[in-house]
Amino acid sequence: MYGPEEAEAPTLIGSEAQPKLPSGWSDWLDQHFEHLVKQTGIGWTSEQILGAMALTAVVIPGAMLLWRGDLWLVTLGLFLGVAAPLTALAIMRRRWRNQLQAQLPDAFFLLARSLRAGESLEQGLETVATHGTRLLADEFRQGVEKIKLGMAAPAALRGMSRRLELPDFNVFVAAVTLHRSVGGNLTVLLDRVASSTRDRNLFRGYVLAATALSRITGFSIALAPPLLFLGYFFWQPEYIVDFTQSPLGMRALWTALGLELVGAAWMYYLLRIDY
Repeated sequence: MYGPEEAEAPTLIGSEAQPKLPSGWSDWLDQHFEHLVKQTGIGWTSEQILGAMALTAVVIPGAMLLWRGDLWLVTLGLFLGVAAPLTALAIMRRRWRNQLQAQLPDAFFLLARSLRAGESLEQGLETVATHGTRLLADEFRQGVEKIKLGMAAPAALRGMSRRLELPDFNVFVAAVTLHRSVGGNLTVLLDRVASSTRDRNLFRGYVLAATALSRITGFSIALAPPLLFLGYFFWQPEYIVDFTQSPLGMRALWTALGLELVGAAWMYYLLRIDY
């Protein structure tokens, strides 16, 4: 129960508290970083990730300093030491979301069968949390624990939707909330949601297979200039020094970097799949 002390009667927990809005850039960055760490599925805390980032930010520049003794290499190593863990987190987050997306149809079908067998919605959610596939079952288990503490099922599911950020799961939460408001045959509705989610997964897999060559070509074109630059930087640095010692050369390097970022962003938006 919660509520101010001067209230006449306490209020039972029935809805999930809304996430606290960030008051500044530091709070916004902290919230998004913590959310990113939670969505990787590795079970580490934000403090552990920051410790790993600090370790890589010290080890990589130190190794480059011992290798060449050049301050430019130390700066590059510091950038790589911070960017490498963030890139790894982004890759793990994408993999985690793809795994959950692939498990959604089976979870919806299992919940529909549980309701058809005579279980209530809360019992069906507990069945999915107990007998479902591991990653998604763990998320359902957190929602079931909140329901057992007194939270309404739609509120617990809305908390899961904010944590997962999957469009198909948002559709499922909207269907459950609508059923609790106006009634209807929830079993048939869940079967349709599960079928549509499975069809979208199949369509996405088909598009990824059909565009695999184009995406590999785009990634290769985007990675070729940075790899060539790093190759010259490490093994023939005199070519890079000629650019850095001239104002015109520095302008050329910054122009090349800007065009590279624009081209990479353009290819990303051309090759991404929205459904």
